Amino acid sequence: MAAQLGAQWEAISGVLTAGVPAFNAHSMAGDITKAQVLENYDKGMDQLKKDAAAISDEEWENGKGVLDMGPAGKWEDTKSGMAWGFLFDAIHHRGQLTTYLRAMGATVPSIYGPSADTKQ
Repeated sequence: MAAQLGAQWEAISGVLTAGVPAFNAHSMAGDITKAQVLENYDKGMDQLKKDAAAISDEEWENGKGVLDMGPAGKWEDTKSGMAWGFLFDAIHHRGQLTTYLRAMGATVPSIYGPSADTKQ
């Protein structure tokens, strides 16, 4: 789950620049280390910031994005709609990760303010 979150920003960057999510599926391999997840996150976020600053308002609102989802068909949207979709997906998966942390006995960190674990 964490590896997928680390690659999410690279996918959004691909939507902005090429109209298709771009990420290396191998960056989410089961043997990935915490350091590699953090490196993928930082690298992807740095590139996304550059790509978001470079995209024109016209391309953001009207540029086309497409994702072939296999038997489920194609997801076609504006670049802005697809980028927002991937962001909401990341938010969803971050929430899932916190429930896994709790089940494993780990402390759930503050996300949108203190969690029950961090609140004193």
